[in-house]
Amino acid sequence: MRRMMALVVGLMVIATVALPAQRGEGQTGFQLQIKGNLLFPADENYADVYGSTVIFPGVQAGYFLSDTLMVWAGYGYLHRSGTTPVLEENATSTQHLLKLGAGYKWGISDNLGFTVQAGIFHVSYSEEALGEEVSDSAIGLTLEGSLNLAFSRTLFGLVFLGYDYATDEVNGTDIKLGGITAGAGLGIAF
Repeated sequence: MRRMMALVVGLMVIATVALPAQRGEGQTGFQLQIKGNLLFPADENYADVYGSTVIFPGVQAGYFLSDTLMVWAGYGYLHRSGTTPVLEENATSTQHLLKLGAGYKWGISDNLGFTVQAGIFHVSYSEEALGEEVSDSAIGLTLEGSLNLAFSRTLFGLVFLGYDYATDEVNGTDIKLGGITAGAGLGIAF
């Protein structure tokens, strides 16, 4: 996973240097966001063990190809402990979320904008419960809308709502990964 993150960061740096800087009034090319995410898990069994809401951190880097069109990559990390419902055994779950996609931004006013993003959602997960450990990965889709408020030319805040969805099979049982996400963040534009 560290190699994957290094590859993504390296590609973003190369893209930032290599792509032409087509910038509009007040728009900069490269952005970095730090997000606080609230996940409402899509899988009921996951929610039964680890809770119906999960808070986790995330980061996102993006590059505007034009005044409105952007490419982006994001990463999130979940680690939860819980108890199985019937046997009341301890359980732990870890997920690494990697997202890649494109987005479109509309300006509402000088300081307010709306962004829609869509892309690929890759999740690597491991879970230890009932004396057994399972780990695998799955690929799905992500969609997010955010309201962005510029505090200055380089600093902005955002609130967002989205949905991540992937499925996998574990021991003959279908599981859902992701779910509804909401949250807030701060960003800096370079």
